[in-house]
Amino acid sequence: MTQLPVSLLNERSVDLQKRGIDKAQAADLRERLATFAEDWESPEMSIYDNYDVAKSN
Repeated sequence: MTQLPVSLLNERSVDLQKRGIDKAQAADLRERLATFAEDWESPEMSIYDNYDVAKSN
C-alpha cells in the first residue's frame, strides 16, 4: 500500500501521476479513508494541525 504524507491532506489538488498513484488506486484510497473523514473534521482533531510546532514547545 502506498503511504501518503500527511501534508497531502491539506492540498486541494494532487498530481497523482507524479506521486505514482493511478486513478483506480486513488479511488480505492479515497473510499477507504472516507470512514475517517468525520473524525478528521471534528474540532478535537485541530490539535494535530500544528502538531510538530506544539510538540517542539
